[in-house]
Amino acid sequence: MSWMKNLDRLKDWEVACEFSVGGYIDMGFSELQSGKLLCISSQYAAVIDCDTGEKKLCECEYDEWRRTAVCDQLPDEIVKLCSSIWSGGKRLESRQGESVRIITIEESVGGKIIRKDQVIFRTGKQEVCIYDSCSIYNCTFCVRGDFFALACDGGVTVLKRRKENKKGFWVWSRS
Repeated sequence: MSWMKNLDRLKDWEVACEFSVGGYIDMGFSELQSGKLLCISSQYAAVIDCDTGEKKLCECEYDEWRRTAVCDQLPDEIVKLCSSIWSGGKRLESRQGESVRIITIEESVGGKIIRKDQVIFRTGKQEVCIYDSCSIYNCTFCVRGDFFALACDGGVTVLKRRKENKKGFWVWSRS
């Protein structure tokens, strides 16, 4: 289902979960529970457990001006939404030093202007184009930097950092 590409070149990351969202409005990671992602659409609001992929519908109210939300599944916090860099909810860099860069390309095709986005994921000195299609809605790292979410027409994809076990070997897991 993934509309992202070259993910095999991100050795420290894997797909945690993917889901469709009709009428996407906004999303934001919890700052108290790093693996919880609040996703708001015109149809519903839900909190996604990025470790398990479990989606729980929730009662949610969001402030379009401040780009924040509160919901019953994350009762002790105000979630900063990532549609605005000013709210503090859009994190394009992780604490571990990875970053994403969004490049918008406009092409004239048959007299029409076609706009698409490329998302470049940088880890160390390596840059990988992980998305090259229609304009994205949003993307953001969670506070701890162990999850990254990207929303586009196809839905939301969440990547998670692979965990290293005590012997220094990578633990491969699929949620």
